[in-house]
Amino acid sequence: MGKMKSARAEVHYFSSLLKRKLEKMLAASATVVEAPSGYGKSTAVRDFLEGSLDQSTPMYWFTSADEEPAAGYSRFCRQVEQIDRQAGERLLRIGLPNAATIGETIAALRSLRCPYQAYLVIDNFHYLHSALPAAFLTALMEHGGECLHIIVITQMLKRSALALVAGHGFLHLTAADLRLGAEDIRRYFDLAGAHITPEEARELERYTEGWIVALYLQLRSFLERGSFSDRPGILTLMERLLWDCLQAPQQDFLLRISPFKVVTLRQACYLLDCAALPAEVLEALGSPFIRLEPAEGRYELHAILSDLLVQKRGERGAAFERDCLLRAGDFCREDGQTAAALEFYAQAGDYERMLSLDL
Repeated sequence: MGKMKSARAEVHYFSSLLKRKLEKMLAASATVVEAPSGYGKSTAVRDFLEGSLDQSTPMYWFTSADEEPAAGYSRFCRQVEQIDRQAGERLLRIGLPNAATIGETIAALRSLRCPYQAYLVIDNFHYLHSALPAAFLTALMEHGGECLHIIVITQMLKRSALALVAGHGFLHLTAADLRLGAEDIRRYFDLAGAHITPEEARELERYTEGWIVALYLQLRSFLERGSFSDRPGILTLMERLLWDCLQAPQQDFLLRISPFKVVTLRQACYLLDCAALPAEVLEALGSPFIRLEPAEGRYELHAILSDLLVQKRGERGAAFERDCLLRAGDFCREDGQTAAALEFYAQAGDYERMLSLDL
C-alpha cells in the first residue's frame, strides 16, 4: 500500500500526450474535443488556455445547456455578437436554422470577421448539436474569422459529424488523449500527496480505464480512508465519497434541484421554497461536481452527479419524486417554459396541470 503526504485532492494533472495535443490547439483555426462525460474535457481546455494565453488575448467561453433549442441558440448568437456584431446580429435575425435557412446561416458564419487573436470555446456543444442541421458544425469550423480559434467541447458525436471533422482535417482530441495511463496515474496521485506503487497504479488503470472522474474519486478515498474503494460502479463511488458526506438538508436540496442539469440561484430558491438559500445549502453548490458559470450565474451539475441524484430521488419514494417533478414543472410554467413544464407534469402524471397549460 502506498503512502500519503500532505493531502490535496483538488489538483489537475494532464499527461504529456494531452499537453502536446493542447499546444496544437493554440494555432488551429478549429478544434473538436470529444469524449464522454467525466473525462475532464472542459477543465483541460480551460486550464491550458488560462495558463498559455497572454492576459490581453480575449477568450470567449460559451456553455450550452439542456434548454429550449431556440433559447440556447439565441445565447450563442449573442456570444458571436461580442466578436463580430454584424455576424451575430445576422445570425439572430435568421434564427434557429432549419433545412430552409441553413444556407443563410452558413453564409453568416463565413462572414464572421475577427482581425485580432481570440478564442471562442463552445462547451457542451452536444446540446446545441442535437437541434441543428448537420452542416452547421462544418460551417462553424470553417468560420470566416482569420484570427479566431474556435474550440468545440462535446460529448460523443454522431458518425456523420465525425466524418465531417475528419474529412476537413480539423484538430480532434478524443477520450484516448484524455485518459491517464499507469505512469500518469502515479504522477497524478503523487502531485496530490499520495504515493502509490506501480502495481496499484496498473490496477487503477485496469479498473478505471484512465477515466479521470473515477480516478479522482479513488484518490479521494485513498486520501480520506487510506484505501481504495472496491465497491463497483462510478455511482456507488460518488455515493460513498460525496453523497454520504453531505448533511441531510444538503441532500434534500440537491434532490429538489435534481430535475434540472443547470440551475440559477433564483431557480434553486423557488425549488426549495425559500427567499434565500441557507449557508449550509450553498456549501453543497461548492462541490467539484458542480461548476459555476460566473458570467451567467448558472450552476451546472455533472452528468454523473445528475444520474446519482435521480437514483436517490427515486429511493425517497413515489410521493417525494412526484413533489420534486411538480415543483420543477411549476417553475417552468411560471418561467414561460411551457414544453419543459408539460414534460415534468407528464412524468409526475398530473393531467390536471397538463391541461391547464396554454399549449
